[in-house]
Amino acid sequence: MHHEISFQPLLLVIILALLVPLLISQLRRVRIPIVVGELIVGIIIGHSGLNLVPDDPWINFLALFGFAYLMFLSGMEIDFNLIFSSDTSGGWQEHLRGPIGIGIIFFIVVLALSFATSLLLVQWKLISSPWIMSLILSTTSLGVVVPVLKERHLLGKVYGQTLLVSALIADFLTMLLISVYVILSSRGITPDLLTVLVLVGAFLVFYRLTAISRTWLPLQRVVDDLCHATAQIRTRAAFATALTFIVLAEVLDIEIILGAFLGGVIVSLMAGEEGSLMREKLDAIGYGFLIPIFFIMVGVSFDLPSLLSTGFGIILPLLLLVAVYLIRLVGTLVYRLRFSWGEMAGAAVLLSARLSLTIAAAEIGLRLGVIDSATNSAIILLTILTCIISPPLFNKLHPFSPEDESAVPPIAIVGGCDVARLVTESLRNQHQRIFLISDSPAELTRARQVGIEAIQANVITEEGLQSAGVEAAETVVVVTGDDGKTAQSARLLHTHFGTPNVIAHVHDPSLARALGQSGIHVVTPLAATTMTLRQMAQNPAMLAAMTCAGGRQIVRELTIHYPNWSGEKLQIVSNTLPTHCHILMITREGIPLIPTGETVLQKGDILTFIGPPEEIEQLFSTLRTGEQIPIEA
Repeated sequence: MHHEISFQPLLLVIILALLVPLLISQLRRVRIPIVVGELIVGIIIGHSGLNLVPDDPWINFLALFGFAYLMFLSGMEIDFNLIFSSDTSGGWQEHLRGPIGIGIIFFIVVLALSFATSLLLVQWKLISSPWIMSLILSTTSLGVVVPVLKERHLLGKVYGQTLLVSALIADFLTMLLISVYVILSSRGITPDLLTVLVLVGAFLVFYRLTAISRTWLPLQRVVDDLCHATAQIRTRAAFATALTFIVLAEVLDIEIILGAFLGGVIVSLMAGEEGSLMREKLDAIGYGFLIPIFFIMVGVSFDLPSLLSTGFGIILPLLLLVAVYLIRLVGTLVYRLRFSWGEMAGAAVLLSARLSLTIAAAEIGLRLGVIDSATNSAIILLTILTCIISPPLFNKLHPFSPEDESAVPPIAIVGGCDVARLVTESLRNQHQRIFLISDSPAELTRARQVGIEAIQANVITEEGLQSAGVEAAETVVVVTGDDGKTAQSARLLHTHFGTPNVIAHVHDPSLARALGQSGIHVVTPLAATTMTLRQMAQNPAMLAAMTCAGGRQIVRELTIHYPNWSGEKLQIVSNTLPTHCHILMITREGIPLIPTGETVLQKGDILTFIGPPEEIEQLFSTLRTGEQIPIEA
C-alpha cells in the first residue's frame, strides 16, 4: 500500500512553500502577499511551466482540504461584535453613515455594477455566463485588507473599521450567493434551495448549544484541565466544528466553502478570551502547511497556453483589472458620507484586492462548466495583479508617518478619580504614551503636577472624547468612580469609536454583567481582589514585589536570548537579579506559566519582571549592553 503513494510531489511543494516567504522578504520596493508568491511558483512548476507536479489524488486532497481550511479561517475573521457594535446611534441617516450602512450600500452598488459589466462581457463574447462572473467581480479579500490595516494601525479607527466591515459584508454575502448559485445552476428552482436554510439553521442551533456549554462549569473545568500540550482540547474542538459543518454541507449537497466558513464563524463567536491564542495555533497549522499547498496547486493548474490560444488572449485579464478598480471607485462614493476624497480613493484601491474567495469562486465556476480554463486562468492572473498593485497604491495614498513606523498606539485613561490617576501613573513607565482624560479640573491639576499628560474633556459625550483624541488609542481604561458615568463612557467608546479594548471599572455586579455581554472588558473590585490574592498565593514573589519599595513598581517583559539563562532553574536565575526585582510570570509559546523555583527556563521564554524603576532599568541596561549576568550555583 505504501508503495502506491509517493511523497516526492508533496516534498517539492513544501520546500517551495518554505522558500517563498524567504524570497519575498528580500523584496524591498514592492510588498506582495506571500500567497501571490505561492501562486507564481505553482505556475513555474505546473502545467504551464516545468510540469514537475503530477496529477496525484493524495496531493489534490490536501489542496482541497487546504481550500476548505482557508474558508474556515476566513470565517474566524468575521467579528459580529464589531459589525453590530461599531455603528453610530441615532436615526436612519446616522445609521447610513455607520460602518454597516456604508458596507451594505457599497456591496449593493458593487454587485449591480459587476452584473452590468458581466453582461457587457457576454455581449462581447468574452465570457458565456454573467452570473458567476458577477459574484467573482463582487468579492474582496480579508487576507489583504486585514494585514494592511493592522500594519497602519487603522483597525482601531473608524476609517479602518469601516473598511473592515465592508470587506466582511462583501465576503459573507458573496459566500451565501455563491452557494445559492451552485444550487440554482445544477438543480434549478427546487426545494433544494431550502438546504441553505437548513445549514444556517444548524449553525444557529450549534451556536446556541455551544453557548450553553460555556456556562456549564463542570464541563469548563474539564476543558481547562485538558488544555495542556498533549490534549489541546480547544484546538481539537475547533477542527471537529470545522469538519462537522464541512460534512453537513457535503451531505446537503451544498458547496463546502459555506460549511467551512460557518464553522469558522462558530469558533470565532465561542472562542472568548482564548480566541487570540487559538487563532494563532490554527493559523500556524493552516498557513504553515495546508493553505500553501492549495495556492501552489492553483498555480500548478494555471493554463497559460489555453489563455493565449483564445481570441482575446491577454485582453480579458486586463479588461477585468480595469473593471475591478472602476467598479470599486464608483462603489466607494458612499464613503463620502463620512470620509474625505483621499480616504474614499484609498478604500477603492484596498477593497479592489482579491484573493482566496475570488479563486474559490473561479474554481467552482470551472467545475460547473460555466467558465472555461482560459477564463479561470484570466481570473487567477487578475488576482495576482490586484494583490501586487493594491497594497502599495494604498500606502501611496496614505503615506507612512514616523508614528506609523515606530510608535505604539497610546493607552487612554478616562476618569476623574484618584484610582484613574494612580493607574495612569503606574502605566507611564512602560515606554508608551499614556494620557488621562477627565472633566475634573482638580484631578487634572494633580495629574499634571506629577508629569502626567492630562486632557480636560466631557467623558460622556462623543464630542468630548473626540476632542481629547481618544480615537488614537487602541486600549482605553474607564474608571470614573461613578458606575453610571463609567458605563455611559465605555459604551460610547465601544459602539461609536469602536475602540478594540475598552476596560471598565464598576462596582455593581448586574451592570458589570450587562457591560460584559456587550463586549466590554469589565473589572469589579471583588474580581480584582480575588485575582490578586490568587496570584499572590500561587506566586509568593509577587507578594514580595508588591509590598516593597513603598509601592513604586513597574512591569517589564524580556524574551530570553541569553545562553547562560537558557536551561537554568528559575531559582538560580532569580538569585542574580537586583534585590527587589522579581519574575511574575513566564510565557512559553503563547501560554502563561506561574513560575516556581524549579521551573527550567528555555530560549524564547518571555519573562515578566516587576520591581522598583531604578532596579528594573539597571537590569535592562545591563542586558542591552550585552553583558553576561553571572550564574552562580
